[in-house]
Amino acid sequence: PVGIDPACPEEDAQRRDFTINGMFYDPFADVLYDYVDGKRDIIEGVIRAIGNPHDRFAEDRLRMVRAVRYAARFHFVIESATLQAIIDHSPELLNAVAVERLWQELEKMARYPNFEIALITMHRLGLLQVILPELGNTDIETIHQRLQHIPHFPIDAPMIAGLLELFPNSSLEEKLKLCDHFKVSNSVKA
Repeated sequence: PVGIDPACPEEDAQRRDFTINGMFYDPFADVLYDYVDGKRDIIEGVIRAIGNPHDRFAEDRLRMVRAVRYAARFHFVIESATLQAIIDHSPELLNAVAVERLWQELEKMARYPNFEIALITMHRLGLLQVILPELGNTDIETIHQRLQHIPHFPIDAPMIAGLLELFPNSSLEEKLKLCDHFKVSNSVKA
């Protein structure tokens, strides 16, 4: 990756978010440098924060959402200490992360299959209710039911279409207000 300090790759690896992102490949020497057991976690299908997960999420709260995105995309599980740290810090998400950054992360989630699984996982971990407080009293079974059609959406459907599935009884005005909250472009709203 760009920005690696060639003098201290081990220290650089310790500053990364998850073990699967903490490896470095030298294409000239054809060598993989893995100071954080990222290869093991890829083989085992695990999303694990590097070092103390509370510290990693304190550095960047968006990493909590990113962990869910990786888990859903690759069918990985989130390691227990990392999972607990997400639950512990989920209430802090919105105060520390700009809506635009959340939107970008959600769009990345929607580009791959399992967007509905990512949203359900976010609800279980308390993240979705922070982003969309209207869902605070919505039980997980209802979330499942509302998202059941997302896998059948066209591949190029805008991400907001999936989010709007969470609000089946909302008026057009309420749905447009949600779009405005996320600063959705007029071309996507149309």
